[in-house]
Amino acid sequence: MQWRQVTPEGIFIQQGKNNVSQIKQWTDRLKQAFELAKTFSNSGNPGAFVLMGSHGSGFSKEDSATDGRRQGIRLL
Repeated sequence: MQWRQVTPEGIFIQQGKNNVSQIKQWTDRLKQAFELAKTFSNSGNPGAFVLMGSHGSGFSKEDSATDGRRQGIRLL
C-alpha cells in the first residue's frame, strides 16, 4: 500500500481478486496505526510504501507471515 491510497475519508483499496474498489473508513485504531507508520515511512511522498518489508519495498502478505511471526508483530 502506498501513501497515495491514504485519503481524509479513509484508505482506497482495490481488491485484485474481483477488481472491486472501496474506501476503508477510518477507525480510531486505524488512525493510530497510520500515525505510527508515518514515523517509519515517508508519508510526504505519495509513491512511498506505508509499510516497508525487510527488503526495502512494500510489505507483502508473505512478509507478514514470516517477519511477523519471527518478531512477534501483530498486524491490524
